[in-house]
Amino acid sequence: MQDVSEYVFEEARLLPGRQQRSLLREHLTELEVATDRLEARLNRLQRRLEQRQPTPQETPP
Repeated sequence: MQDVSEYVFEEARLLPGRQQRSLLREHLTELEVATDRLEARLNRLQRRLEQRQPTPQETPP
């Protein structure tokens, strides 16, 4: 029984507490927002790049 209680005690220390989970959730939300912003910026840059490049018909032979 001693081994089981030691195991549970040690495993409980490895699991994040309520505060840690909350902080992790906040950080993940911030990361998600930052990723969405980056994706939107890349899409805007891609559209600008496509607008600047001449189509094959417009290039001189």
